[in-house]
Amino acid sequence: MLIRPNLKIKSRLERRLSLYGRIRMSNLIQMREPEFAREVAAIERDPLFQTLFYGRGGLPRAILRQRWPGGRLCGSCFGLAENVAGSGAPAPVEEFLARHAGLVSSIQQMGVEAFERYFIHASEPLPLEDIARRTGLDLAEVRAINDLLLEIGAHVAAQPAGREPAPVRSFVCLARVGWEEGLPTFEFFFPHWARGLYQVRYDLLEQWKMKGILSPRDMRRLPGLLRRIEAANMRQNTLFRIVQGLVRLQSDFLVSHRTELQHPISQRQFARTLQLSPSTVSRALGGRSVLLPWGEEAPLLRLAPSRRQVVRAIVAAWLSGGARRETDAILAARLETECGIRVSRRTVTTVRHELGLKTSAVP
Repeated sequence: MLIRPNLKIKSRLERRLSLYGRIRMSNLIQMREPEFAREVAAIERDPLFQTLFYGRGGLPRAILRQRWPGGRLCGSCFGLAENVAGSGAPAPVEEFLARHAGLVSSIQQMGVEAFERYFIHASEPLPLEDIARRTGLDLAEVRAINDLLLEIGAHVAAQPAGREPAPVRSFVCLARVGWEEGLPTFEFFFPHWARGLYQVRYDLLEQWKMKGILSPRDMRRLPGLLRRIEAANMRQNTLFRIVQGLVRLQSDFLVSHRTELQHPISQRQFARTLQLSPSTVSRALGGRSVLLPWGEEAPLLRLAPSRRQVVRAIVAAWLSGGARRETDAILAARLETECGIRVSRRTVTTVRHELGLKTSAVP
């Protein structure tokens, strides 16, 4: 007898799973950076993670790191950048590092290349003892530096990049954005961001299982650890795709520092392009900021302006540049031909009034 599946029950189950996935994503996206940094620290301090990350029994590492395109740690945070007049890092980061001046000094003596190779990107599969030998540090210092990188995000409060007291709404400043050779760059202020994603080698995990290197207790704990790693990856990958997408769309503005060259962005259309829900994008934009190439901290929402905000910026620039005698109809036509933005004459009139200027009379 052929048993047909109950399509109504199946559809209801799929909807529930989809809803659960959206709720989980929302919680991950809304998780504050210090809270997420504590989750990263808990994952990386897990003995099972360390076994898989550093290797054992001659087997290659089953967990690697995958760097972000154009991503690196902001060297000025640890005094590793040359010709630094000021670190540019959020003030709480500087204050936290000042309390660990001895370790920062050891990092500076090590140099940026060794620091990134052994502590940030872990490009070589070395245990801590070998890292100590190669860097000339003792094992206690290596462990302390590793702990420092795990703790810095968890201990830094969500404050803006300036030194003034935080306003009512504060932001977590993730990175300094810039451009090099026509591509976006991201100098992250937090090590857990600069390190990128976890890359789990599931094919190598099978070798680990076959060799019997993992204890029965490790085998029982492995699925839970992998779920935590995949959840961390999902959160970071989603946020990075959103930031990277905004930076690419606003390249003209970021390269020129001309406000009128910002492009209007529909959050709904942007979310569709990234194959994300609009609510996910909206939550990601809230409470986070970046440092623009010229040193100004800007909320991510600044990089996703509405069409009205862009029209206002363009009209303001034109009027201040000698176009004050042009009629609203002419300005509306210029917006369409020069900027690809179609608006009515009445919209231009309203914007002109908002800017405190009277409508020009029609000649």
